[in-house]
Amino acid sequence: MKNKHLVIIFAMLLVAVYFSRKQFGKRERSFESVLIEADTSAVSSVVIHAPGETEFSLVKESGKWILTDGRRNISAEAEPVGQLLAALMKVETQQVVAKDKDLWTVYGVDDAHATRVKLYERGTLTQDFLLGNEDLDAASQSTITFLRISDEKAVFVVDGFQMSHIGKTFNSYRNRLLLRMKREMEMNAFLWESPDTTLAFERGANGWTLGGTVLDSMAVEEYLNAFRNISADDFADDFDELEADDKLHKRLVIKGKNIPGVFEITCFSDAARKPPFVLVSSQNPKTFFSSDSTGLYGKIFPAVEGFYKMQ
Repeated sequence: MKNKHLVIIFAMLLVAVYFSRKQFGKRERSFESVLIEADTSAVSSVVIHAPGETEFSLVKESGKWILTDGRRNISAEAEPVGQLLAALMKVETQQVVAKDKDLWTVYGVDDAHATRVKLYERGTLTQDFLLGNEDLDAASQSTITFLRISDEKAVFVVDGFQMSHIGKTFNSYRNRLLLRMKREMEMNAFLWESPDTTLAFERGANGWTLGGTVLDSMAVEEYLNAFRNISADDFADDFDELEADDKLHKRLVIKGKNIPGVFEITCFSDAARKPPFVLVSSQNPKTFFSSDSTGLYGKIFPAVEGFYKMQ
């Protein structure tokens, strides 16, 4: 008799477990801490689509990462790709904030507002999730992000700092470098070259001079220090390199001790473009940046009057 009661109780437990799982969908993650886990060595591509942006992919080819959006195919920067893969290696959560589809928009994990990320390992889709709004956790004073697995209703809280390493735009994975100089590189001369004139700046015993006129050396040094590490965000992908010679506007040439050869930043001007200036450096010769007169261009070619000593 006792055995009969045990069998009935066991059967009732099985039925309860069945309906519990059925109620909460294919994968009930309420008590699972790991949401996403990836073998980064096996990742073959990552597809990212943010609201208002064109979908783009990072594709691994012959050990290198190619960034493509269907129109452009360029080499991706190693650092942001590495940060992306590290962020996707293991994503954990400690909290489920919603199990109702009606709350997706509240947390920004609906299709219209979320950034969708698809991860492929050896060509097979293994992860598909949506990143929603960011918020501040009052208890820990840390940033959090809301996340939803694409085929599930539940909304989870994940580490916002970790998710911040997932670049959501095409340009997030591009080489933004214009010029970077090592500490031991000592700049002792530079030129501003135009098609019709050249200004030669030199550093001597009396400090910086231009055509024999002593300049405000502090102002010159402040200008040059910007070139220790200078990058840009506005890319000029529409610039036609075949027309570059006809649109040459100015060139900055930097010379000095422990500098191999020279460093150059070349500026082209095209009145038909907005903004009109396009810049490229000898250190990153395949990437063109755009600027107006007050942006990157103004930093590289400021008014020469700013170098003269105040009387």
